[in-house]
Formats: sequence, structure tokens, C-alpha cells
Amino acid sequence: MNDGFQSEQGAENSRVLRNFSLALKWEILLIARYQIITMSVFIAATYAAIFYSLDLHYDDLIILTVFSDPVMMGFMFTGVLVLYDKNQNVLQAQLITPMNPAIKLAARGIALTLLALLCSFGIAIAGKGLNFHYGMFTMAVVLSSILFYYIGIISLIGVSSFNGFLMKAVLYMMPFMIPMVELADIYTNPIFYLFPTKAILVLFKASFTEVTVFNLTYAFLYLLILIPLIQFYAVKKYQKGDV
Repeated sequence: MNDGFQSEQGAENSRVLRNFSLALKWEILLIARYQIITMSVFIAATYAAIFYSLDLHYDDLIILTVFSDPVMMGFMFTGVLVLYDKNQNVLQAQLITPMNPAIKLAARGIALTLLALLCSFGIAIAGKGLNFHYGMFTMAVVLSSILFYYIGIISLIGVSSFNGFLMKAVLYMMPFMIPMVELADIYTNPIFYLFPTKAILVLFKASFTEVTVFNLTYAFLYLLILIPLIQFYAVKKYQKGDV
């Protein structure tokens, strides 16, 4: 009986992995079809050329560029892709197909995150050479990209056009931008710890310099707790057709 259960569980896991692989392949093809890869790489290459040619090594400037370009572009492209789903009646079709919407959303998030990683490393290497912590930088890009990807999905609730998404996106993103004033030591405040952007900045800073154990612990715990909660809400709304 135990062997039978394990066999069924193994078959289910294989099916989920197969569906995820197919979904990921499709999402990569989709973002390529819509020239999202081309646009992202071109913009990142432009920034990288500027950093390299001007010999810019300012950590805060690199962080700001990576955060505002590769990471935040994923947020904007989320709107393009989901609105495409709506216009092509993909959302309605998914309600009657065996593909789990959570798998589809996860695959899309991974596809955009892989693109963000490629572009982010290009910018960072142009600005810092190889003199930074690759593992910490990867975690910073991955966690921030996934976080804002699912926030982007939530911001699409009740939106039917890209212009409507842009207007709503500004309202959603403004609060998250507040901790960015810490860059270049413009201003800091303990209340910033309530914003997930503060946790993201801690991880990016840890990629280039030393940060306290307290700050690192706070950043990882905050994001690893918050992201699943936002993901759950986004998937729920997507499944209901509210997005």
C-alpha cells in the first residue's frame, strides 16, 4: 500500500515537472516573440556600455540601475503578457484545461527572472568587474524580480488595458520606492524596515560590501515570508479571473 502511494506520488511529481517544463518553454518563446528579450538585452547592454566606458564603479548607482531596469522591467512586462492572455482568451481557456494556473504563473515568473539575471549580471560586471558577491547578487535579483512579478499581477486586478495598467502600476509602486532614498545616503529612517524594498536594498548592498548579520537575517526572513503570501493571493485572483 505504501509502495503504491509512493508510486502515485512519484507519477504526480513527474507530471507537475513535465507541465512546468512545457510552460517554461512556452513562456520563454512568448517573451522572445514579443521582443521582450531583445529589448531587455539592448537596454541592459546600453547601460553596461555606459558603466564600462565611463569607468563608473559606484555601488549605489549600479544597484539603482539594476533595480530600476532589469528587475522593474519584469513588473512592466507582466502587464503586457497578462493583458495578452486576456485579449487572446487564454485565461478563459485555462479554466477548462488541466494546466494549473499556479504552474503557468510560476513558469512566467521564472522566465522573466532568468532574463533579469542575465541583464543584471551584465550591468554589474560592466560596473564592478568580477569584484562582487555573485551568490548574494543572484539572490537579490531573484527575490526582487519574483516579488515585483507577483505584485504586477495583483496590480492588474480590474484592469483591461495597458494604459490602465500603467496608471495603476504607478500607484502600486510609489510606496515601494520610498526606501530608495537611502541610496547615496540621502536619507534613512527605521520605518523603512517595514517596506520590502528595504530588504531588497540590503541584499544588493551585501553583494558589494559588508552588512550586519541582523540586516541580512531581516532581509531574507522578510522576503521569504512575504513572497509566498503575495504569490498565494496573486494566484488566487488569477484563478478566479479577477486579473
